Amino acid sequence: MNLFNLFDIWCNLNPETLRFTWRNKSLKIQCRLDFFLISKDLGDLAISCKILNAPETDHSAIFLYFKSDELKQDKGPGFWKFNNSLLEDSCYVNKLRENIYDYREKHTNVEDLGLKWDLITMEIRGFTIKYCKIKMKKREKEEVLLHQKANKLLQDSEKTRVTKEF
Repeated sequence: MNLFNLFDIWCNLNPETLRFTWRNKSLKIQCRLDFFLISKDLGDLAISCKILNAPETDHSAIFLYFKSDELKQDKGPGFWKFNNSLLEDSCYVNKLRENIYDYREKHTNVEDLGLKWDLITMEIRGFTIKYCKIKMKKREKEEVLLHQKANKLLQDSEKTRVTKEF
C-alpha cells in the first residue's frame, strides 16, 4: 500500500462504522475480508463508499462513488432493437393493439407505402421505448426497496452479533 500510495477508502470515509464484507452461511463468523484500495489522488474525488448486501454470495458488495467533471462522458443515442420478451407481456400487447389502429389512421394520407410503413414502425418504436422506460423505473424502484430491506437486515444482524460478543 505504501509502495503504490494506496489506502482503504472505506475506512477513510467511514471511520466510525463497523461493517463486514464476508460471512459464513451460519453468520457465526464475519470479518472484513474485502478491501477497496485506491490511490490518494483518486481518494480526493471519492464522495462515498458503501458496503451493501450482495445476493447469492457470502461476500458483500463495495460501492464507491466519485464526483468529478473530468469523469463525465456524454452518452450517445445508442442502438435500439426490439426486446422479444415484450410479446409475452399481455399489458404491452393489448396497449399496442389499441394504438396500432390509431397509428394507421394518423398516416392514412401518406400514399408512399414504404414511407407509411416507416412512420408506423416509428410510432411503434416510440410507444415501446416509453412503455419499457416506465416498466424499468417500476422494476428499479422495487429492486431498490428490496436492497434497502436486505441491507437493513444485514446491518441489524451485524449489530446483534457485535452486541452479543461484547
